[in-house]
Amino acid sequence: MHDMNHGCRTPSGGNASGFKRYHRSGSAWTKAAELLGPADHPQLTKIIRDIHSKRRRDMSVEIHRRFLPGPSERRVLRTAVALSTATMLGAVGISVANAEPSPSPAFPGVFSATDTTADIEAIKQLKTSYFANIDAKNWDALRELLAPDVVVDTTGSGGPILVGRDPFIAFLKLTIGPAKTHHQGFDPAIQLTSATTAEGDWRLEDILIWGGTLGVHGYGNYHDRYVNSNGKWVIKYSKLTRTRLDLINPDDGTVIQADVPLEEIVEKVKDIIGPW
Repeated sequence: MHDMNHGCRTPSGGNASGFKRYHRSGSAWTKAAELLGPADHPQLTKIIRDIHSKRRRDMSVEIHRRFLPGPSERRVLRTAVALSTATMLGAVGISVANAEPSPSPAFPGVFSATDTTADIEAIKQLKTSYFANIDAKNWDALRELLAPDVVVDTTGSGGPILVGRDPFIAFLKLTIGPAKTHHQGFDPAIQLTSATTAEGDWRLEDILIWGGTLGVHGYGNYHDRYVNSNGKWVIKYSKLTRTRLDLINPDDGTVIQADVPLEEIVEKVKDIIGPW
């Protein structure tokens, strides 16, 4: 059971040309478009079609991953992640500085105590399910907990800003999909900002084990925004900021090195699973 209450470097430059290039076969780009979903990413899907039809890029990838099966799947996942960060942040004009949605205005109406309690408990359960599905690698169930246009900012934990639930899940598959994980959230502070929006802060503690090679005991803070869509709360925005990372023995969990710099942990993960 999980208690109530979960990170590549920020791309440089403001357009897609500054990003790592990837091999483009017809099938890989078609699958990436399907993965991203036209309903979730109409602008991104159009850009993918344009790039595909004009054949503007000759991309290559020569990356070996020890744990993720199949080069085709890896290529599709990387394409989805790269397009989410490069295209959505660059061509569509979302920057690191303004990726976080503006704070929701305080709701001027009146909430009943019953309604407020029920909504807060539903949001707590949402986050609990979020952690449980990540640990179980239940990606389909996780997808249902996220808004189609969710923004996930992992810059505070060594990663990119991801726009859309499918690119975010693709990023998770690439990075912690091969790992055994256990996430716990603590001290939720949930505030309703309207009848259909809310914000929440959580403390995080997690364990991540990549085979018998690398173990990490992590700590951090989440800042989330939620929206109630058709009577169901989903995550609209999420940012994880790491506060401490310890290297641990993958077998028994004993601390090998305490308070390791984030950049060092990121490089160790990349040494095992390859760049993302």
